[in-house]
Amino acid sequence: MFYDDFELETVFDMKIVDEIWMSRFHTLHVKQKGDEKRNEPLHNDINMTSEDYEHFMAVITRKMVDWKSYLNDKVFASGVPLPFWNLSV
Repeated sequence: MFYDDFELETVFDMKIVDEIWMSRFHTLHVKQKGDEKRNEPLHNDINMTSEDYEHFMAVITRKMVDWKSYLNDKVFASGVPLPFWNLSV
């Protein structure tokens, strides 16, 4: 098992029109929490090397591109109906 601490940073536009939630994501990034860049996770019981960790971070970065596309093209492409009343008022 390994453990690390990350922050999810995103920039997106959002509006609610006629009880439909509309969003468009511009950026979606995962980064290590804190100011210092680490070459290994905070806790590492699996003997992850710095090369393994670098590969892991590269995969996470590529997946954020996939998630951004998924959110824009599938989830929010036509908006998400809200189950509440009068939120846009």
